[in-house]
Amino acid sequence: MPEHANQDRVLRTIARLLIWAFMISMLGLVFWFTILTLAGDWVYQFHTRLIPVTRDNFWLVHYGGMMLLKIGIFSAFLAPYLAIRVVIWRDRQSGQEV
Repeated sequence: MPEHANQDRVLRTIARLLIWAFMISMLGLVFWFTILTLAGDWVYQFHTRLIPVTRDNFWLVHYGGMMLLKIGIFSAFLAPYLAIRVVIWRDRQSGQEV
């Protein structure tokens, strides 16, 4: 197998891995948001039994955590996926195989 075909296969495999990791991570983020939206009071009561925290701080921590997780998901999975897809696309446009 030529070297460029092997590189192309590796890049496509990494791209598939990254997009699946992105989708699974986003599903977890949506689950977290849904639980807080539907059962926020129960989650708050559960946490206050473990750690004394005000309601404002509880929401601040959760929404701040969701924001940080979203930034991490986009920078760790989506940005590299898009970069790989651009490399593959540009190589196809120039007539080269990756």
